[in-house]
Amino acid sequence: MTNVSDEMLMAYADGELDGQERDRIAELAQRDPAIAARIARFSASAQVARDVFSPIQSEPVPGYLIQ
Repeated sequence: MTNVSDEMLMAYADGELDGQERDRIAELAQRDPAIAARIARFSASAQVARDVFSPIQSEPVPGYLIQ
């Protein structure tokens, strides 16, 4: 197994890596099922967060915060 930090894998799952790093992580994930599984967990947890906060994001900004 290749040692890749959780931070790097989270950035990959969130689409925050540049092309070269993104390609490197994608290649590692294809070769190492453990890395692919870690990425899948980060992607799933990000989706849960999006689902939970989605209704809040569509609410208007309260007036007291605008002032």
